[in-house]
Amino acid sequence: MSEPATASAAIRVVDVAGSHREIGRQHGQAVQSLAPMIRAAAERHQAEVPLPAEARRARLAELRAALERHSPATLEQIAGLAEGMDIDPDVLFGAATASYLHNLARAGHPGPEEGCTTWAASGAATRDGTPLLVKNRDYRLDHLSLQIVLRVRPERGIPWCAVTSAGAPGVYSSGMNAAGLAIADTHVPSRDLGPGLPRYSLMLHVLEEHETVDSALAYLASVPMQGTGNLVLADAHGTLATVECGYHTRAIVRRAGDAVVATNHFVSPALADAYIEAWPDAADHSRRRYAAVQTALAEAAGQVDPAFARALMARHDGPVGSICVHRTPERASETISCTIFRPADRLLEIAHGLPCASPYQTIPVVAE
Repeated sequence: MSEPATASAAIRVVDVAGSHREIGRQHGQAVQSLAPMIRAAAERHQAEVPLPAEARRARLAELRAALERHSPATLEQIAGLAEGMDIDPDVLFGAATASYLHNLARAGHPGPEEGCTTWAASGAATRDGTPLLVKNRDYRLDHLSLQIVLRVRPERGIPWCAVTSAGAPGVYSSGMNAAGLAIADTHVPSRDLGPGLPRYSLMLHVLEEHETVDSALAYLASVPMQGTGNLVLADAHGTLATVECGYHTRAIVRRAGDAVVATNHFVSPALADAYIEAWPDAADHSRRRYAAVQTALAEAAGQVDPAFARALMARHDGPVGSICVHRTPERASETISCTIFRPADRLLEIAHGLPCASPYQTIPVVAE
């Protein structure tokens, strides 16, 4: 196990408001000191995509057309971010789409070693019946210093906050709104992908436009998805859901209590065969984390609370089975945060860095 990556005890909170263009601009201005790091990370992510330039341009044009039709808000945020940081918007757009391009070119090319573990519980599963949504964010270490909490008061819509990366549009990992609807994603390398909305755009619209899981599910059933991931949702009423996202197929599990889990593979019969193993042991790593969380939740039925979540998400079980993932010579990514969303309280608790070694801080969804 490696030494923990360095992180400040407190994650930076950025408050923004206005139109989507203005939200992006204020976000960019607030993190302008990080612009060289953001530019370097964006260029590196694009350089790693194993697609010829002509094919890349064609795929990016398809994605841009989908966003223009279904999420102009995403493009407006990218334009505002570029203005606020004085970075070419095409560089930011390319970085935001690099994961999709990696999946298109996946055959014969190993992808980034990234993963996340997410679950939600409510009702009889939790100690007091109130819901929790929890995510360990496993990502490249260059995003640890870029990780922020973004709190947004949109010109129209519901105020929301996101655990995200500086310079990224939408909701780039997880978030919750002022109505107590929480959402988080996990990446799944997949064959079922196409020019639909990326998860960071889907989560943006869910948080800004919906108050309940059922309302969000109706939206998610109505728009084209890029694929390559899972979404986990929980609302203040205790309704839970997972959505397995494909371009042609999607699978939805809705529960009025109990618990749901997602890692980095698909479990539904409809999408299980679309999964691609992006790096050696990826499937085993994902399935072992999935099983470990399911087992822990079952064993703690009726006792799940934030203290349980903090202990579970700090658990180690070797290089393949650990929920708290440390960098190794063979693996470049690491758990860079654990977030515990408390929808009934409109609060989140976050460990900025490895959850086994980093203190938690509590942040309200809306600035006080």
